[in-house]
This record gives sequence, C-alpha cells and structure tokens, in this order.
Amino acid sequence: MAASPGASANPPTIRALFANERTIFANGPGEGNRPGRAVEAADGYRVTGRWMFASGIGHASWLLAVCHVYTPDGSPRLEADGRHAQRLILLPKSSVTIHDVWQVSGLRGTGSQSFSCADVCVPTPHVIRYAPDNRREQGPLYLFTNNGVFGPAFGSVGLGLAHSSLGALVDFAAGKIPRGMERSIRENATVQAAVAVSHARLGAAQRYLQDTLAEVWEAVCRDGVLRVDQQVAARLASTHATHEAAAVIDAAYGLAGSNAIFEDRPFERRFRDMHAVTQQLQARRAHYEHVGAYLLGLEPTPAFL
Repeated sequence: MAASPGASANPPTIRALFANERTIFANGPGEGNRPGRAVEAADGYRVTGRWMFASGIGHASWLLAVCHVYTPDGSPRLEADGRHAQRLILLPKSSVTIHDVWQVSGLRGTGSQSFSCADVCVPTPHVIRYAPDNRREQGPLYLFTNNGVFGPAFGSVGLGLAHSSLGALVDFAAGKIPRGMERSIRENATVQAAVAVSHARLGAAQRYLQDTLAEVWEAVCRDGVLRVDQQVAARLASTHATHEAAAVIDAAYGLAGSNAIFEDRPFERRFRDMHAVTQQLQARRAHYEHVGAYLLGLEPTPAFL
C-alpha cells in the first residue's frame, strides 16, 4: 500500500521510514469522499481532515492521508492543467485522533477505523505529490496505481474465503442429515451438482486472475510501460474473481442449512467477510460497465484502473 506512493516521496524521508523495521503504514480515503485540507505554510503545511477505512491502524506507526492543497489565503492551489492540487500527507500516528467506528458485519479483524487531525504542522519532506511524472523509483511495480494493486488484492482475499468455505462444506456434508431425511447431504444429487459447479467457478476465476496478472506483469517487466488494455484486463479479472468467489460462498452457506448461522460453524464469518468485500469500491459492478465501454471502443474511466 505504501510502496506505490513511496516511489514518489522525498527519497531521504521514505528511506528512513522503510529502514525502521517497526514502521507500519495505514491509510484511508477522506470521509464522505472529501480529501483533507493542507494549507501551505512557511514551514510546510497545516493539515486538517478526517479519513476512514484505515485498515491496520491499530498496528500502524505512520498514516497516509489524502488532502487538497490551499494557499495561505484559503484559495485552492491548482495544478498546471487546472485541477485542484492533491497531495498525500505522511502523519505520525501520534498526531491524529483515532475514532472507534469499525462496528461492522464483516472484515472486523481489519480494524479499519477512522482518524482525524486539526491544524497539524507537516514538514514539506513528508508531503508526497503522487503522480507518474514525480516517480523517483522506476521499477515495474510502481507503474501500477493504488487501485491497480487493490483490485487483485481484494479479488485474492475473496478467492481464499471461497476456497475455505467450499472445503468446509465438503467436510461438513458427510455428517449433515437434514431433518426428515435419512441420508447425508453428501448423497443428495442437488448438493453434488452445486459443489461441482462451485468448484469449477472457483477454479476458473482463480486461473483467470492469476493468468491475467502473470501476463500483465511479464509484459510490464519486459516493456517498461503499463498500457491501458493491460489495466483493463487486470480490473476485469479482479472484479470477476471477487463476484465469483461471493457466488461460491453463497452456495456453500445455503447448502449448509441452519447450521451456517452459528458462530461455531465455519460458514457465517466467511459469509460476512465476503459480503463486506463485495461492498467495497474494488468490487463495484460498475467496473463491468467501464470495461465493457472500453471493449466497445469507448474511453475507460482511468480512476478505477
């Protein structure tokens, strides 16, 4: 997560942070889709804002917070193309207030709390202009956007949850005899077919994601560029993997019957976690529209690639 923007950071600053084996980063978008506010000052920037979904903040020592930049008189600082200037701010966790809001149905273990700060002084070396023309590190990894990294990561989490859920169903099926029945669900033809279809869906989605990422990575390492068609391919494979994983987990949860709702069974937590994943930006079904538009010859939406 921190590696991509780190490639555009002040080299001595980022080297010092990564040299410390105790450095852990967390970040999150501005609450309500509103970046924080970074006002230019003689000694750097004065930063105010509130950010959310900071996964791992309980372990983190440094936070990355996105901000819009303002001049000392409060006017928006504009880039050369007229856009409002945006920066990533490195904040020591000791400078922020953490808000315990992560009371959620799934992915509880990520501890993705919100955090805020008010008028915190941040020195210029801790401010990152995260843009392709500002990369100091030119390795292939840093050609990918944050969304280009998060998409496959979320898809992979979903596939892992689905694998474990389907495996749990197979183990469970031998001993599950539904009320009014004499045989276990393992001997039920409907269950047998559903398990086979789920296995095929899961295997196909996993192979599609892995093969796509392998092809894109090989090409990027060889050519030194990341093309739009490669970004689109990775986005499609990632989104597809997430939703296929959800379908497999839904099938396992349904076939387990009433046993699936109990916390001591291996189904309900995976079900909740999976459906927290599908609610995230990375799993939006609108991604299919963006990919489809590109495949039909229209311009893609670059923010989600």
